Amino acid sequence: MTALLFDFRDPLTANDWAAIDDRVMGGISRSRLRHDPKGHAVFEGEVSLERNGGFASVRSSPGERGKPGAEACVIEIGQVGLMIAAGQAGHFALDITRISLA
Repeated sequence: MTALLFDFRDPLTANDWAAIDDRVMGGISRSRLRHDPKGHAVFEGEVSLERNGGFASVRSSPGERGKPGAEACVIEIGQVGLMIAAGQAGHFALDITRISLA
């Protein structure tokens, strides 16, 4: 049995997420999570290695989302732009429909 945590088909769901990028330590990378009218969220941005940076992430707002006995977190992903590997920089985009616990 899965427990739905985030359903990005709802436009308001993306508002519960905030970017946490390397700017917190002086870098210049930028990212965001936004709702797409096609019914999913898009995590996108630019990763830069300048000024000792190199990461982009998003974090949901705090909340009770645990599920005792959960063994997996299921992330439904649509299109993927450029996947950034360690030590690389560039633009990325990732379409996310839902996140569930199983």
